[in-house]
Amino acid sequence: VPAQVLKRDVANNLALLKIEESDLPTAGFMGNGGAELGERVILVAKLIEQGEQAVLSNLGIVKRITEDSLVTSIVEQENVDGAPVFDVEGRVAGFADTDFQGSVSLIPSPVLRTFLGL
Repeated sequence: VPAQVLKRDVANNLALLKIEESDLPTAGFMGNGGAELGERVILVAKLIEQGEQAVLSNLGIVKRITEDSLVTSIVEQENVDGAPVFDVEGRVAGFADTDFQGSVSLIPSPVLRTFLGL
């Protein structure tokens, strides 16, 4: 899908893209407070393995909260950086950021909302 980059945040590895498609599914963001300690979160990622698409999900909880990151209990062997992570109501809690051991932290929804000007 052709896309135009409208905005970048190099520090958080974010980009806002404009695409010429319509009727795409959307999800709302969590409120300004974001996720809470102990809250359940669900990672959903689409991978391409040897030319075939695979979808994975993983359930965890928020273990630690900092100003610009949520640390979860999710551990994933696959690189899921940038995949959405949802709360149990289907709202975006943040985007996945995986470390070298597979532990998944999130760029939290308040950071995303600020980046998007919401």
